[in-house]
Amino acid sequence: MIPASLKVVGFAAALLTLSGNAEASVFDFSYTIVDNGDGYPSIDAPSSTNVVSGVVTGTEAAGDVTITSVVSLSLNGVALPGSFSVNYYTDKGGNCSTCFTGGSAVISSINPLDNNFLLSGPENYFYIIPWPNGPSNPIATQFYSSVLNNNYFDYYNGQFVAGNLSVSAVPEPTTWAMMILGFMGVGVMAYRRKSKLPLLLASPTP
Repeated sequence: MIPASLKVVGFAAALLTLSGNAEASVFDFSYTIVDNGDGYPSIDAPSSTNVVSGVVTGTEAAGDVTITSVVSLSLNGVALPGSFSVNYYTDKGGNCSTCFTGGSAVISSINPLDNNFLLSGPENYFYIIPWPNGPSNPIATQFYSSVLNNNYFDYYNGQFVAGNLSVSAVPEPTTWAMMILGFMGVGVMAYRRKSKLPLLLASPTP
């Protein structure tokens, strides 16, 4: 007969396997806005310390996350107000205000050149897009934020690039529950083995 503790561990392991194979739907991301020196420092943000971070929903395939919606967005740890829409760049040329459309936005830390997203709110927006007019920088990072005193804005796309870009799936609650259940099962099994040891040592020798 299989001990109850082993049943618990086996059940938890099976559920963990199933949940691990399921496609995650919530992702944390962050990146640093880096000034590469190719632009115009007198009007562009002269800082490389601005960090954009947030939580998005979406689907992942081969390291690319297709963004469905924005849960939250922060700049330098300060939460930005309002709701944010998701768009992507249609690559029609530089300085094109009509070159964004909804859907198919992608963020990726594994495939940097696949990044193509615009997250825009009432007072703030951030994007990383393919940049056809930047021969030295195929990706451009631009931002506007009311949180910063000077509302820094990269008027000349291509000066800023995204550094330390990371995207990671957030475990779903069921995954955490199964992990805890699994640890509890291992603990119960270890306790039972420990409690049986003194009884075995005290048994009379036949």
